[in-house]
Amino acid sequence: MNPSRILIVRFSSLGDLVLVSPVTRALRQAYPQATITVLVKRAYESIALLLPGVDSVEVFDSNQGLMPLASDVRRTRYDLLIDLHANARSYLLALLGRSGRTLRYRKRHLARMIMVYYPSLSMVTRHTVDAYLRALHPLGIFDSDPSPELLLTDLAIDEVTERCGLESIQPTDQLIGIAPGASHVTTQWPA
Repeated sequence: MNPSRILIVRFSSLGDLVLVSPVTRALRQAYPQATITVLVKRAYESIALLLPGVDSVEVFDSNQGLMPLASDVRRTRYDLLIDLHANARSYLLALLGRSGRTLRYRKRHLARMIMVYYPSLSMVTRHTVDAYLRALHPLGIFDSDPSPELLLTDLAIDEVTERCGLESIQPTDQLIGIAPGASHVTTQWPA
């Protein structure tokens, strides 16, 4: 299979979307001529555009429902749909969208619940990036670089450089970013 139109479905969340970057990069390397589109909710459109190898972003407006989106997917005739959200909505979209082939990542519901609700139980689990990349194995894509990456625009780099300069932070200084907040209480750092 040599797909020419690929749709990656990952509706949300910010961190999970950034973790899609090794997948988009691996697909671009494997299929340099393919058009790669990422489907996200509107709030994540600007982040999806920064994923390596992505040509375009399709926006899902949950106020309009799934049927118009499924019609768009069906009309575009994607050769390959990669479901990295793996929920009821994305399953239904894959079914109604009638893409040539659908690959899906295994969400590991039980392992994730145990990690979140019973952290004292030690359990070896695969990192989300590895699980996302595993979805590409049926395409013969193995041993991809698992490092998350966003391709920043020159404008964004200039803005960060300017802001850092205002705080007397030099380009050679090492910085550590900490983001303790999250959309879900179970993934937020405690106070």
